[in-house]
Order: sequence, then C-alpha cells, then structure tokens
Amino acid sequence: MEEDLNKLLMQKEIYQILDGDSALDEVDGCEVKMPYLSGPVLAGMSVDFGVPAVYGSQSRWCYVEDMMSRAIDTGRVSQLLGMFFNSPQFADALDDVPPDSFEAEHDRIVRLAIGAINRRLFFGGNELRQVGSNYVVVPKNSPTVIEAPKLKVIDRQYVKMLSERAIQDVGDGRLDSALTEARTLLEETFCYVVELRGEQPSSKGDINRLYSQVSDLYGMHATKEMDVRVRTLISGLNKVISAISDMRNNNSDAHGVGERRVSIRDYHARLAVNSAATLADFILSVAEHAEAKGDD
Repeated sequence: MEEDLNKLLMQKEIYQILDGDSALDEVDGCEVKMPYLSGPVLAGMSVDFGVPAVYGSQSRWCYVEDMMSRAIDTGRVSQLLGMFFNSPQFADALDDVPPDSFEAEHDRIVRLAIGAINRRLFFGGNELRQVGSNYVVVPKNSPTVIEAPKLKVIDRQYVKMLSERAIQDVGDGRLDSALTEARTLLEETFCYVVELRGEQPSSKGDINRLYSQVSDLYGMHATKEMDVRVRTLISGLNKVISAISDMRNNNSDAHGVGERRVSIRDYHARLAVNSAATLADFILSVAEHAEAKGDD
C-alpha cells in the first residue's frame, strides 16, 4: 500500500519541483523555487544514491525520475526527499539570507514545495506530509502514523541480480557504471547487516568505515586464535574493499576525467564486480550465522 502511494510521486511536474525548475511562489516580482540543481550535481546525487548516472546523458528531471524509481523499489522515498529538502542543500541558494533567518526561509521554501507537490496529489485524495525528518504519502483524511522504516531485504537473490546487471554493463562497455554498482552492492550489504543488529550505519558513503562497523558488530576482526590462513584471508578483505572504493571514486561515472582517473580494462571491472559479489555473500553468511546462534 505504501509503495503504491509513493508511486504517485512519479510525475515529471514533481521532479521539476525538486530540481528547482518550477516556481513555487513570487515575492516582489521574483520567483521562489527550490535550489536549482545542475546536471553534474544531480548526476552526483544519483550515483551517491546508488543509481549509475553519466552527466549529459539525459535531461535534468530524468535524474530525479531514476532516483525516485530506485527509492520506491528500495523503500527509501523519505530518504530521497530528505536529500532534496534538508537545509545543507540550500546553502548556496540562500547565501544572501542572514544566518538568523536561514532556517525560517529554508522551512518556508520546503513548505511551499510540499504544497506544490500536494496540488499534484490532491485529486487522488492523497498528500505528502512531513513529520519530523520523515516524508510520507498518505490519504488526506488519515491520521499521520510514522512506522519504523521497513528494512530493505538484501539476500543472495538481490546480490545475484545486482552483480549480473553490473556484469552486463561490463559486457556493454559501461565500465564506470559497473564499478558504481559493485560499490553500491557492498554499501547496501554493509548497511543491511548493521541494521539487522538494531544499529544505524555509521557513515553511508564511506564503505571502509561501514565495513569496520560490520567487523565490530559481528566480531570479524582477525585474531591470533584463528588459523593463520583464515586470518590472512580475512585481513585481505580490507584491501579488496578499499580497492573497489578507490576504483569507483577515481574512475566511475560519479566524477569527471582528471589526473587521478585510472584506465581499466573490462577484465579489471569484471574482477571488481565478482569480488564485491563474493564479499557481499560472505557478509550475509556471517550475519545469518549470528542470527541463527542468537548472538548479541
């Protein structure tokens, strides 16, 4: 039901509200809008949200559409809307507003944006509501009840699906997208097993720190009690994770060509994807073992 209501947000007019194209109000002859997000900014947001994107490949609102589709599929609509509505996004747009008025102006624009979105939802009898830091689409006359967010399930089928998609990108020559998907697979798996422990991921966007949190929560650090060969294998995981993260940061579609950009072959990208899939499967196995034992 919630997913069906969220699908109502999939409208071009709503995307154009979020990316700063559509006027929300007019004050003294000046249009009031959400912060204007350029193509490169939207492409970067897309990649950070786990949606491979290349700047210049599509219209600006299409980046928002791709992110919204992914958010609905993964139960992260509130998180996506927060990316657009949170005050740091307004820093440049409101740089001429006095500091003591910044939050009030930010809140006013967000309210106007939500109002504009609700005009698109009105005839269906639904509305977007903000409750604290959450954003939910609900029937207009319903009480606002914010449930704990449903945990997105990361399982072996999901790992297989995402890795196969990344391998297809390798075969099609989209090496940058394949690297992005390899990194996304690791990040989503790490976040999932952290949340299984009832904890919040320490730092989405930094998979090395996330892996360290996973290691702490599941007791995965190499110890002297381990067989030396197992200890060597476990110790090597950090290098695999760092390499995939660095390859994505320096070579993926999240960034332009620069002096740190490295040249890779399709077999390098294939190795990164397969390594990420193997590591994700291992982490899921560790989490399943801990759940079966009832480890605290």
